[in-house]
Amino acid sequence: MSNASHSIDVNVSLDRAFAVWRDFENWPKFIPFLAEVTDTGERTAIAKVATPLGKVECHFELTNVHAGESFQWHTLTGDVDFLGKVTFAELSPTSTRVAVEMEYHAPLGRIGEALAKVLHEDPCSELPKELATFKEFVEGGSAATA
Repeated sequence: MSNASHSIDVNVSLDRAFAVWRDFENWPKFIPFLAEVTDTGERTAIAKVATPLGKVECHFELTNVHAGESFQWHTLTGDVDFLGKVTFAELSPTSTRVAVEMEYHAPLGRIGEALAKVLHEDPCSELPKELATFKEFVEGGSAATA
């Protein structure tokens, strides 16, 4: 098992930061190990996840959704066991702190987790970079129309 927590301040409103992160189909734009995510319902999606063993599919859902505040997610099925929580705190009307906690269980247990770390494919170790990419995405770039 691997876990991480990290936060970043973004120069957008809390509502904007929450809406962009809440849209499943935006996730691959700032979480590179997610090759593709397809929304399948109000709180469910299917993701194609890049692992050291190739792409695998997993189904996940959002839980404990508190609009404009936080939500959690976890996998329901698939070869990857992944869960997390994102929290949003308004710093000003145009600035928001985004804090993420994640936990990842790679396929093949400890062997898969060791391989993921060696190959730099452990999502938890990439969390600071993913949040920096989210910041770029939400503050400008292609999220302007997301």
